[in-house]
Amino acid sequence: MTARLVRQLTNRTALVLVVEDDPRLAKLIARFLEHAGYETAQAADGLEAVDRAHIQQPDLIVMDLMLPLLTGGEAAQRIKADPDTSHIPIIAISGVADAEGLAEVLPIDGVLVKPFDLEDLRSIAAEMLNTASAPGYLSQAG
Repeated sequence: MTARLVRQLTNRTALVLVVEDDPRLAKLIARFLEHAGYETAQAADGLEAVDRAHIQQPDLIVMDLMLPLLTGGEAAQRIKADPDTSHIPIIAISGVADAEGLAEVLPIDGVLVKPFDLEDLRSIAAEMLNTASAPGYLSQAG
């Protein structure tokens, strides 16, 4: 039985994996999501993200694309290629202005462009967690 299934069967809060190499930003995002009612886990690089996704089976991943060891794009490809984690929606965080282009070439379900409003993150997370997946949901906050 997966960790995700246990959470669903016991009506526990959704788990969001926050993947960000800037500790201050990771903490800010995690605390905001916790305040919004989600449980969070954190990873600081792409390899750790892939490992945690497999072990913890989060309900959603919020991942920076510029990460050490393995980029967010490479980590997303590994996560989506693994049958055990391919169902997990991924929201990418990027400083790249061409969000639509990123969503077309990477196996991600949504994009937030830095700088972004935390309320936009909450809104996208809520939408993705209330549906199996919301492919192509984009937000360009600024």
